[in-house]
Order: sequence, then C-alpha cells, then structure tokens
Amino acid sequence: MGIQPQKYRVIFISTDEYKNKTNPYKTELNDMGLSPLFKVDKKKDTYKMTYDFNTWGESYLIRKTKKGWTVQILSMWIS
Repeated sequence: MGIQPQKYRVIFISTDEYKNKTNPYKTELNDMGLSPLFKVDKKKDTYKMTYDFNTWGESYLIRKTKKGWTVQILSMWIS
C-alpha cells in the first residue's frame, strides 16, 4: 500500500523486496536511506521508521487504522 504525504511518496514493501530493490532507491548524487519498519512494543499495527537524505532525516510513527495508514513525524535532524 502506498500513502501520499504532501511532498513525498512512501511505499511499504516487505524485507525481501527491500533487499532486492535497494539500488533503485539510491543515487550517486543523493545518499538516501530508509530503515525497515520496526514494530513498536505492545502496540498493535504500529511501527517506527527512519528516513535520511544527505545531511538530514526524520523518524516516523506509522499506524494502521480502519481507514488506512497514518504517518506522524516523531523527530527531525540536520547534521
């Protein structure tokens, strides 16, 4: 399932798909990284994910609801 935030598209894929398709998500000019979804302890259908791009990144809380997926930014950083 894909979701469409205001500026970016996030696509959820399995671990195997991620391992097999990581090269198309990276370019030589832009160093981008996506973490796997990490299950949040004792929370049903709730995950954490981090995204980093060059010198900045964000951490997200992702929840599956009856209406679909919700994504909440937990933190942002610049290095």
